[in-house]
Amino acid sequence: MEHFPDRVFAFDEFGPLGIRPTGGSCWAKQGKPDRLPATFHRTHGVTYLHGCYSVGDDRLWGVNHRRKGTINTLAALKSLRAARPDGAPIYIMLDNLSAHTGSRNANARHPVVLAAQRRERARIRREKSIRWGGRPLADAA
Repeated sequence: MEHFPDRVFAFDEFGPLGIRPTGGSCWAKQGKPDRLPATFHRTHGVTYLHGCYSVGDDRLWGVNHRRKGTINTLAALKSLRAARPDGAPIYIMLDNLSAHTGSRNANARHPVVLAAQRRERARIRREKSIRWGGRPLADAA
């Protein structure tokens, strides 16, 4: 990241966002405030923000979509490539790519391999007497 800061991007998805006005403050006489109703029923739908941050440029931008899915995520990721169109490698930090299934996530690990890796990590934790949260057991200290 420190060698190519102009090629490093952070990407995340936010949602559902209920975009609506929020109340402010004023110099009016204090009394019973006008409250905005809760959004239990989102009659006009929700939006999802696909946010992008360029580390080198210190620039944040995003794309709103009505649905959160593979196609919209891929479109937002393509906007990162458009920011650096010279074809050189770019580096994207993202945290929830596994939430999308489809041809873009076709190289996921096999469930049998995942189970074996979990068993191995549990065995190592048992040998070190470490709990799941990372603290040693009281009787092992």
